[in-house]
Amino acid sequence: MAHDPVALFNIDQYKLTIACVIIAVVGLLVLAFYISTMTPKHVELSELSLTPLGAHISIEGTVEKIKTTEKTTTFTVCDITSLNCVDVRIFKSVPFVFEDDTVRVNGVLKEWQDNIYLEVKSANDIEVIR
Repeated sequence: MAHDPVALFNIDQYKLTIACVIIAVVGLLVLAFYISTMTPKHVELSELSLTPLGAHISIEGTVEKIKTTEKTTTFTVCDITSLNCVDVRIFKSVPFVFEDDTVRVNGVLKEWQDNIYLEVKSANDIEVIR
């Protein structure tokens, strides 16, 4: 005689569905919290070409130029030699970053039209060091 495992616990399908949904939502909340607290890996600008696209990284350098449009702010960050540079894009205005500032930026490494850039989600991911 076969036993129905669900019947052993006297749970109907509706209660089981609700329990699964609750567990899934809690799991997604825990995952979202974990992702938001991840510390990005620091990468030297000279090593960006070796870094996989989609990596959550941190860079430091000097702001060379800034371009602001209605939707985005893009600024170029270079190392001390000015030979290794990367564009940083944020879909907001960043009024506290100026040319010649030294900054630390956290973001996701992406590529568009064969150019890599760092996409920043929030102005909180940009720190002016000096």
